[in-house]
Amino acid sequence: MSRYTLTGTFLLLLATTLIGAAGSLLAPSLVEFEQQVALVGGMSASVEPNAINQLAQQLDQKARSLDARERLLDARERALSEQLSREVRSSYLSIIAFVTIAILLLLTLIGLNFYLDAHREASRSTVASSVRRGELLTRL
Repeated sequence: MSRYTLTGTFLLLLATTLIGAAGSLLAPSLVEFEQQVALVGGMSASVEPNAINQLAQQLDQKARSLDARERLLDARERALSEQLSREVRSSYLSIIAFVTIAILLLLTLIGLNFYLDAHREASRSTVASSVRRGELLTRL
C-alpha cells in the first residue's frame, strides 16, 4: 500500500499552490514594510579617519585619475589610428597608380618592339626576294 493517495497528493499540490500565491500577493507589501522601516530607522555607519583610510582614499583618487587618463589616451590612439589608416590608404593608392603606369609603359614598349620586329622582318623578306641568287647580301 502506498503511503500517499491520489487525493492526498492533489490536496498537497493545491495547498502548495495556494501558499505560493498568497506569498506572491504579500511580497510587495513586505517590501514596502521593509522600506518604511529602513526610512524610520535611519542607519549610518562611519569609520574614524586614520592612516589606512586616508591611503585608501588616495588610492581611489589615483585610480580615478588614471582611468580618466586612460580614456583620454584611448581617444587619442583611436584618432591617430584613423589618421594613419587614411595616410596608408592614400600611399597605397599612389603606389597602385605608379605600378599601373609602369605596367602600361612596359606593355607599350613590348608592343612597339613586336611591331618593329615584324616591320624589320617584312623589309628583310622584300630585300631578300629582290636580291638575285648567289649575290652577297650586305644590307640587313
